[in-house]
Amino acid sequence: MGKLKGYLKPFLGGLIVTVMLLFVQAFSDLNLPNYMSEIVNVGIQQNGVEHAAPDAISTQGFELVSTFLTDSEKLILSDNYALVSPTDSNGAGKTYQSIYPNAQPTFYAKKSLDEAATVQLDNLFGIATTTFINVMQESSPPAGTTGQTGAPSMMKGLDLTSLYKLQPMLTQVPQPVMAAAHDKAASNDARMLQQSGIQLAKGFYQELGADLSGMQTTYIMRIGIIMILIALMGGVATIFVSLLSSRIATGVARNLRKDVFNKIESFSNKEFDQFGAASLITRSTNDITQIQQFLQIGIRMIAYAPIMGAGGVFMAIQKSPSMSWILGV
Repeated sequence: MGKLKGYLKPFLGGLIVTVMLLFVQAFSDLNLPNYMSEIVNVGIQQNGVEHAAPDAISTQGFELVSTFLTDSEKLILSDNYALVSPTDSNGAGKTYQSIYPNAQPTFYAKKSLDEAATVQLDNLFGIATTTFINVMQESSPPAGTTGQTGAPSMMKGLDLTSLYKLQPMLTQVPQPVMAAAHDKAASNDARMLQQSGIQLAKGFYQELGADLSGMQTTYIMRIGIIMILIALMGGVATIFVSLLSSRIATGVARNLRKDVFNKIESFSNKEFDQFGAASLITRSTNDITQIQQFLQIGIRMIAYAPIMGAGGVFMAIQKSPSMSWILGV
């Protein structure tokens, strides 16, 4: 192996490039299933709604959500939403009226946020929705709400008109009960909060007349295009990995044959008789061919397997940290 390392040394640059391309190939192979799950989970099941915090919300919806937040959370909510009118521009060359045809004269639009603020706001909407569920599960059904005997049925139908009718009753919920429901909601997993919040966000979009079907199609098309680009990138990387590994293996085999031939030429007649012509031919052809094939396949597999293994573990833990102990076992 030490001598083989010496023969690989002239091709060190090609090896480095090959390993880098293997990272690109692994990135492609690991991310394609992830994007496929996004199409199913977000594109199909959530109608393309990615965030629990909607881009726009009516004043009644804003008041409803605020009911289930603490004072500090209400400040965060107010800081990240602005009161607008349908004729205002959304910053992308369109008016809000063209996106939300059923919007009232004034409603709230989400400001441009960075990723951290977006995650925080999504979490707030998830907490508010789950707090509402907890309050309704702990409370007796109010008079005149036949058929709306609990939060699950209300969330399934997403009848915001019925929810708004409950607003006066919700504001009268004792503070200790509301605080307990809020604390219970905040203790839930972030993904559970996200799922709960998105169900209510879809209702807010429908209330404003947003085209959920169009949102779904746009999301699936966008993720589909990303998948095509990633697949093309992975395909190009795979082709160049094969090309470079073949050139490296062939170059090593060429240099080996050259050195073996030079060594054989220096043999005496006695040494020729000792090894035999058949043995020398086998060492110069078949044995070196085996080394060439080993390098051609090994450069790809030996480096690719640990990259995929480490990348798979990283992505699994990133997706769900609670899986860490399973992977450890």
